[in-house]
Amino acid sequence: MLRKMIPCCGLLIFFLTVCTRHTSPQGAPEAKNGLSLKMNFVAIGGGSFIMGHSTLEPEHKVTLSGFSIQTTEVTNLQFEQCQNFKGRTRSKWSDKDNEPAGAVTYQEAITFCKWLSKRDGENYDLPTEAQWEFAARGGLASKDYPWGNEPSEDRGWCGQPHAKPVAQYAPNASGLYDMYGNISEMVKDGYVKYTAAPRSDPFTPVTKHEFVVRGLGGEYSTPWVWFRMIYFDDEISPPHLGFRVCRAAKP
Repeated sequence: MLRKMIPCCGLLIFFLTVCTRHTSPQGAPEAKNGLSLKMNFVAIGGGSFIMGHSTLEPEHKVTLSGFSIQTTEVTNLQFEQCQNFKGRTRSKWSDKDNEPAGAVTYQEAITFCKWLSKRDGENYDLPTEAQWEFAARGGLASKDYPWGNEPSEDRGWCGQPHAKPVAQYAPNASGLYDMYGNISEMVKDGYVKYTAAPRSDPFTPVTKHEFVVRGLGGEYSTPWVWFRMIYFDDEISPPHLGFRVCRAAKP
């Protein structure tokens, strides 16, 4: 069974990460699409920012190399182009062609990225947790949401019984859609508690099937940009769990 949160020291804790400083050009457009799937990407310039939350986990400086990230979450139509997933039963929460693919497991997302990489001759993968937050903020530091500190029903689709088609709300400053709400997005990392040491291009391998989810959608009503949650990848995935694709920067 898939669990959404884990107990720590007798308490049920939501693990957090906050970005408080940021130095990087954001959102350079790329013309190339992923295959014939109309998967658009935005180039994110490398730079440094601060992850962590002083009340729960140490703040620490993270430096990232440049990368590209998909402007939307992977849709059902895109996901099912992979032979492994043709004819799959779609999530009732997200069942239209242009809605984000839901009920996807971590291993299925990795399989899709490998298939896409082989077909397109590129290096596609899930974004790391640091890449996801860096891109989601769009250059904003110390804010709860991609646009500021106040929640807004006009900025994203949250706490709803059914998904919306991707890209129905305005993008963030990097040109990325639905970094707030719609579907929860898995990232490549397994969970690790932060330390104060600076890190460059951090990545924590998944162990014991534990991975991190960001940009919470589905029934969650307040998906802060810094919010972390741990999921356990078994054979069942919740209907509102999906992903977007990242691509390594070309030399």
